[in-house]
Amino acid sequence: MEEVSDPTDFPEAYKDLRRLDSSLRCPICQEFMRAPVLLSGCGHSFCSQCVREALDSKEECPQCRAKSSFGQITRNTALGDVIASYEQSRSRLLDLTKPAPSLITPERPHKRQRLTNFDDVEEVEISSSEQPRVSEKRKQSAGKPDVLQQTEGIVECPQCEELVDLRDINTHLDNNCAMPSNEPSKKPAEGKKAWQAIFNGRRPNSSSSRNRQSPPPTTRLPKEAYDLMKDKQLRERLSRFDLSTTGSRARLQARHERWVILYNANLDNPVEARKPVSALREELSHWEEGKEQDEKEKTKAAESAGQAGDIEYQAKHRAQFQQLVHLARSNRENKGSQNGPESGSSPLDERIPSNG
Repeated sequence: MEEVSDPTDFPEAYKDLRRLDSSLRCPICQEFMRAPVLLSGCGHSFCSQCVREALDSKEECPQCRAKSSFGQITRNTALGDVIASYEQSRSRLLDLTKPAPSLITPERPHKRQRLTNFDDVEEVEISSSEQPRVSEKRKQSAGKPDVLQQTEGIVECPQCEELVDLRDINTHLDNNCAMPSNEPSKKPAEGKKAWQAIFNGRRPNSSSSRNRQSPPPTTRLPKEAYDLMKDKQLRERLSRFDLSTTGSRARLQARHERWVILYNANLDNPVEARKPVSALREELSHWEEGKEQDEKEKTKAAESAGQAGDIEYQAKHRAQFQQLVHLARSNRENKGSQNGPESGSSPLDERIPSNG
């Protein structure tokens, strides 16, 4: 497990190094800035991906709350070079700030006295069974010709001494004794992936294009007005990058919004550090899986909270419920006694006034 770094790794006496370490970290994720950018309006710097996610939810600086927009994002290449150099030298700085080891050497234990009297030493003979063993492979190969036929069609390689098919011995020697691969053919798996791609709303050849190392992107994607965009147009923009086009309108929009953030944030990295489009697709897929898991947990928590709320409400008003039930039963009993068969009257007769 990778150790998480923190400005407090430096001793308290080196407060200047603590401030330096903290100033090179993103105020949002608290990690060293990746592809650092600054907002031209207020001058604060962040990770490109972090600030794009923040501006996507609310167009203001996450640190000073000043009004900001995507148009104010500017690459900060100088800060990126400083962070890269600092990360390389940080471990050395930590070693220099550690206290020097104590110069007092611990007391060494007493040595055993060396045996100088050899009269009491017995001579031990080494039996033949304790002689150094020679590998069975060397014994078998000793005295044999260079290529020995072990079984029908199987020979021993003169270089690596492995058993190889006689028909493959020349190829085996030409490939520096590399053994032939026994892996099954992957053609049926490719056909299966093609059908899966069709059912997932992608083009059949998208699976093969994913396996190829596509070059890093070079042009930024604009922020779309999704309220004015039809579902067909949204799916076309997703299929342009071989992204899945299945799901509801809300899921399609969230997928494209996240893709724009990942795509544009990747362009803020130096050219040699930019990820290929296939790596961005994998990152988007992991994000969607995590989001689906969060939605399931929220739904489950809401259902359990609703059941707990019903139980709590019943326990709180149980006395009132029992009182209402007792009152209803007493009213029913009173009406039954008044409207018995011996009275011969009914509630309808009571409502009709008499003329006498």
